[in-house]
Amino acid sequence: MDTPEESKKSCGIIRIYNINNGIDKIYFHNNTIKEGKYYEYYGNGKLYMSCNYLNNKKEGELERYYANGITMIRENYVNDLLCGESHYYNYSGELLETKTYFNDLLNGIHVLYHSNGNVKSISNYLNDVLI
Repeated sequence: MDTPEESKKSCGIIRIYNINNGIDKIYFHNNTIKEGKYYEYYGNGKLYMSCNYLNNKKEGELERYYANGITMIRENYVNDLLCGESHYYNYSGELLETKTYFNDLLNGIHVLYHSNGNVKSISNYLNDVLI
């Protein structure tokens, strides 16, 4: 078994287990830098989150899931910053809101939805400020 110092100098798949010996996180590292697909799990082994890392920074789509497997959040990242549309869902999978980000700041349309799917409100943001 590698010591922590040896594992820092290697690369490969990291599996972190919870106290019940179930998978908690899985990711690939290259000299301790997260690289590629990254997964986190609930204590019962169901997927909680999946995303991609590039040079230890989130890159591309990130999805979080409720314990029932339904998507909770779908976001996009560029260089570890929120960028593009983000979608937020309730426990039944119905869309609750949509936000648009650029460089981790709200920029653009923010839409809230009623539980029946109809638009509740629309607002517009520029650099995290409501306009």
